[in-house]
Amino acid sequence: MKVANQKIELYVLASSTVLFLLLTFVIGPTNIFGLAQWIQKTTDYYFALPVYMLDYGLIAFIPFFGLLLSTRSRSYSINRVGANLLKLSLSVIIIFVLGLFLLTIISKPPSPLIPETLIGEPIPVYSVLVIGIGIGIPFLFRKRN
Repeated sequence: MKVANQKIELYVLASSTVLFLLLTFVIGPTNIFGLAQWIQKTTDYYFALPVYMLDYGLIAFIPFFGLLLSTRSRSYSINRVGANLLKLSLSVIIIFVLGLFLLTIISKPPSPLIPETLIGEPIPVYSVLVIGIGIGIPFLFRKRN
């Protein structure tokens, strides 16, 4: 059983590392997943959120956090890790959407010359904070032994 656990850990860490490298060097520089244009067309807001290396790190290491969420017992299965990965991903997406909605409320331009459809970050690492909260919520609600 210990060998199976080590194999799962190796796969998770390898996939997280590859995903981080892809986000940093391949997908990241080409406007993360093309979401900016889709969000602008859907909401009529332009979210001027820069993407930091920490964002890529948190997103890429969601599989690792899913593994950490599964480690309450001595052995864990790929099904449990997959279910926790799905929980984490949904949590991050929901919290990020709520964070964007919150930006439309709290982030008003300081000058009347700036259009109200241009939304900026209230603090420099807002997106990192929102993604981190999305990752942290499943850890708060997991069952204690």
